[in-house]
Amino acid sequence: MAGVIRAYAAMKRGVPAKIFVPTVTSKAKLARLKDYGADVTVTGERYADALVACDEWSVQTGALSIHAFDQPETLLGQGTLGLEFEQQAPKRANSLSRARSRPAGRREAGGIAADSLAPRRVGELMFPIARDFVDHVILVTDDSIRAAQEALWNTLRVATEPGGAAAFAALASSRYQPGPAEHVGVVLCGGNTTAVDFSR
Repeated sequence: MAGVIRAYAAMKRGVPAKIFVPTVTSKAKLARLKDYGADVTVTGERYADALVACDEWSVQTGALSIHAFDQPETLLGQGTLGLEFEQQAPKRANSLSRARSRPAGRREAGGIAADSLAPRRVGELMFPIARDFVDHVILVTDDSIRAAQEALWNTLRVATEPGGAAAFAALASSRYQPGPAEHVGVVLCGGNTTAVDFSR
């Protein structure tokens, strides 16, 4: 999703954008990048491979490189989301306030969410934040993600890519069960998908 946002911003500003993505990138996302006028390079199997190619190209050309998730400006932009949740529901249970130690994250995501949730490791800048404020992590199956995508479309007419529906899948599949007084906010994002049957 980050590459699509950057491609859109570049189009609106009238500046060129070169986006590096891996081979797991969905056709819908590739089409959106090209629709926004980005010069797209597909390389490597994972985002780490595409990042290496991007860094090499940036050094050769002097172009500004923008990391998809491990850069202060990116983190600052994403960080405002928590403040917006707090403003909308100030009395929600703050399950993120309990600090827990975390092992270093090296696991890759797979399955249908691989095109947006598959870094080889968590970001160096993000890891200390997650270690201190994320209570626990829940994994969901591909089937749960597909079911969540379909439920969002059939009920709300909201189309999300697999990675964007993963958090809702945890709720919808009961992998995460809120406490009695807990108010839950779920971020839905990424409309770059062809996985939802829009014929209904």
